[in-house]
Amino acid sequence: MENSLLPKFPKPFEAKYSYTGTEVVVPKTVVFVGKTYNVVAVNSYAFYMCPNLTRVVLHDGILSIGSYAFYGSSMTGLDIKNAGSIGLSAFYGCREMQTANVGNSGHISSAAFNNCTALQTLEVSNNGNIGTSAFASCLALRTANISNKGYIADYAFENSFIDGSGEVNISSSGYIGNYAFYNSTGLTTANIKNGGNIGSYAFSNCSALITADIDNTGYIGDNAFENSFTKSRGNAIINSVGKIGNNAFKGCTKLYSVSFGSEIDTIYNNAFQNCTSLPSIVIPNNILSVGTYCFQNCTSLKSAEIGAGVDKIKDYTFNNCTALTNV
Repeated sequence: MENSLLPKFPKPFEAKYSYTGTEVVVPKTVVFVGKTYNVVAVNSYAFYMCPNLTRVVLHDGILSIGSYAFYGSSMTGLDIKNAGSIGLSAFYGCREMQTANVGNSGHISSAAFNNCTALQTLEVSNNGNIGTSAFASCLALRTANISNKGYIADYAFENSFIDGSGEVNISSSGYIGNYAFYNSTGLTTANIKNGGNIGSYAFSNCSALITADIDNTGYIGDNAFENSFTKSRGNAIINSVGKIGNNAFKGCTKLYSVSFGSEIDTIYNNAFQNCTSLPSIVIPNNILSVGTYCFQNCTSLKSAEIGAGVDKIKDYTFNNCTALTNV
């Protein structure tokens, strides 16, 4: 028995541009000219722009889905396991898709699920990487659970989590790229465990953010959460993080509580500048350096407790903290 690909068979599998049915059940094997083939992939453009297609059943033996394979279809959900790769824009613009369970998969390519505007629930596990803009503009996202992957690329979820309260849970990731969740204005909770680094502007402009729980990551990049936490009172729990970058939480005007755990050694310049709701701060002994203008314009700050092990507090760290009475 040989392996082969879809859609290199008689209709309905030669569906490129022309399939008008509402359902596709991809078989495990097909017989063609008297020979049996394992169906292990869906070719690029296989069901491109098939707007009537509402249901797709993919068996566990599918190893790859090609670029633009289901672009523009009307499928309402996706459950796929063991796919080595999901191609460029494979499900782009599937605007009726509400759930996507992508388990044990390899690489999810750029724009693979971009503009799936009805997608509400996403499960991704044991996959290689999530590509650039892979889930961008998924406006209705409520929950994204992502574990055991290589990395989340730049802009992967940009402008998603827009339409309501959303939560993202990330564990065992390589790194979270620049602008990965930028402008996800409905995102309220970000739980990040055992990750690599959080890139620049990764969660910037997440205005509805209430909780950021960050544990065991390499560093928090420059501007990572800038101008988030601006709608409701929120808190940031930061444990086992090496460094907090420049402007990391700048302009988080509703950030009310920040907790620093072990491992942090440096807080860089302007990191919490203009956090105007922050009433108190405790800087533990393990933090060696606090940057210039770090807490500038934190006008509600009344108390700052600084550990004996803090070696360097740079110029203007507490500039214009007009309520500060206890250091």
